[in-house]
Amino acid sequence: IRALGPWIEANGICPVFVVWRTSLADALGSIGRDLVPKFQDQQLRVAGSVGKSLVGTARRKLQKQFDKAFEVRAEKALGKATWSQIKENAAAAAAPEGAASRLLARLIKLVNSTEGAELHFVSHSAGAILLGNLVKELQADARIKTMTLLAPACTTDFASATFGSLFSRGVLKPEKSFRVHILSAEVEREDTLGNYGNSILYLVSRALEEKRKTPILGMAETWLTDDETGELLNPAEVERKVPALEWLFDENQIDSVLHWHDIARANRIRPDIKRQRTVTVFDRGDVKETLPRGHDTFDNDIETIQSIIDFITADNSMSPVDDLREFSDMS
Repeated sequence: IRALGPWIEANGICPVFVVWRTSLADALGSIGRDLVPKFQDQQLRVAGSVGKSLVGTARRKLQKQFDKAFEVRAEKALGKATWSQIKENAAAAAAPEGAASRLLARLIKLVNSTEGAELHFVSHSAGAILLGNLVKELQADARIKTMTLLAPACTTDFASATFGSLFSRGVLKPEKSFRVHILSAEVEREDTLGNYGNSILYLVSRALEEKRKTPILGMAETWLTDDETGELLNPAEVERKVPALEWLFDENQIDSVLHWHDIARANRIRPDIKRQRTVTVFDRGDVKETLPRGHDTFDNDIETIQSIIDFITADNSMSPVDDLREFSDMS
């Protein structure tokens, strides 16, 4: 908030941050502490027992075994229960008497009584679950101008039922009011979660959701796009993509991906897919600083935050963002 708030204000936007605390990191950390010592011991034994040419293959096989064990432990232990609690908390906060719902009602009242005022929403990761619950019943008079999702951790079924319905009710206008920023499949796979060899969204898909291998909106594979142009595929091209989906997601969940694709095509929504391996967090002329790109760096990415500000201000931003380094001293 200390990093983002001043830039948002400097561009004529009044920021309201909704921050929640979850125990998901603690739950996953406890699983890792149980499994990592055994995993590291196996790595050492593999390195000492096979030839150099086979070490890489053996380690990849071992990593897959560890990832599977981690997913099973996360599903059966605290991880899945904690994720379910997070989603329940989001729904409760967005219920008629919930804190987020009461906040939104006051914001809508303020906007409707202020000439020229508009509402713009931005959510990151699990924030999409809170936001979706919050706006699913809104009508066109809510005066919502734009909505931006960063690496949304919600399912495609949830996205269709919540965000998808905003267009049919006239709450949002197609194409010019809704954007989604995600990591490419390649960058996502490199964004590992500690010793777990996949990203947090893969873990949500494979272990934390009610059904294993549930499509998650923030995963690039749920967006059926052309690999080169990023354009959404036409129906004939989608058919050729289905076998790859069946490898990644539960076969009973493929229809949810196709349904979201139909909504995206109908409303001309295409994702902004991040393919670069790094994000620029500081850029003042000849001096630049970067970080490895990952699930948790969207709010440190100058390019992404500037594009959101431009989206909100209709390209009339007043103060270009050049510093989104994290504060090391929060005192």
